[in-house]
Amino acid sequence: MSRQPEEQNQLVSFEETPDTPPLPDIGINIRVAPPQAKAGEPVILSAAYNADGDLLRRCQSALGSCIKMRVVEIGDDPARFDRTLPLLIPLDDIMPPPAGEYGPHYREGGQFQLDIRTFFELPAHHSRYSITVSIGPYRTGPEPFEILP
Repeated sequence: MSRQPEEQNQLVSFEETPDTPPLPDIGINIRVAPPQAKAGEPVILSAAYNADGDLLRRCQSALGSCIKMRVVEIGDDPARFDRTLPLLIPLDDIMPPPAGEYGPHYREGGQFQLDIRTFFELPAHHSRYSITVSIGPYRTGPEPFEILP
């Protein structure tokens, strides 16, 4: 990937939209739309995430950097597309804040959207893919989508 971290981070929007999936108690929910897109059209990943105190400690309070996305081309070709990227790349070597005291009901979260094709620089040819997103130990099931010719 040839993009600078600032360029990659700018591909992510944190605004709530009607396509944002429901906020989980802890973990992450995703939605991919449309499930099929023609060459050049965006494929939008919308996600909502929530963390409790334990997850915040694991992620050192940097939830955006703790979210990992993996896109895999569906098929048997050993040279198939398979890439994992963080949602955000930290821009500074800043020490995380000291661990806070979080009550059992404390939650911190948000939502984001991005164009999977642009973010992952997917090839323009016809192919089927799946995306899986994780935050710490919480992982979504694979969500399929297809790029049409």
